[in-house]
Amino acid sequence: MYDPGLPRPQLATLEPTQEQKAMGKRRLSLMMAALFFLPGNACVYYGDEAGVTGMRDPYCRRTFPWGREDQTLTAHVQNVARVRASEEPLRGGDVRFIDAGRDVLCFVREKEGKKRIVLINRAPVAQNVILPLEDVVLTDVQSGEKVDAANVCAPAQWWRVLRVE
Repeated sequence: MYDPGLPRPQLATLEPTQEQKAMGKRRLSLMMAALFFLPGNACVYYGDEAGVTGMRDPYCRRTFPWGREDQTLTAHVQNVARVRASEEPLRGGDVRFIDAGRDVLCFVREKEGKKRIVLINRAPVAQNVILPLEDVVLTDVQSGEKVDAANVCAPAQWWRVLRVE
């Protein structure tokens, strides 16, 4: 953690700890899922996909790390963009939120009869969610795994998108 009493130029030279970086990457990954799967245009602020850090203004953003990008974050942003591009209901249509507990953001995106369920779990442990659905088949859009609506696992500090059939 930094001392806010330090002179501003010195604050600009400080780096977050490895623990702070790891937490920031986990939170950024969840935020990217919400950004790409909720309604609206996904707009990524320059450098977020590469792991650029910063402090308060005027040192809020450093130069882009050409050749030193965080490959894990970059791949994650590419992945959520691919999922959005491949699943029509994530690009438009209606949204309806489902109460899935304190740590899980859960919503349904629906367009022209096609439904996708998104679960984003901020908790450090997996959460089991019971979805209020009957007589449906749920399929994880990435793994192809069939999922039981009465016991959906929201992975720890991660997200998943389910196709409703």
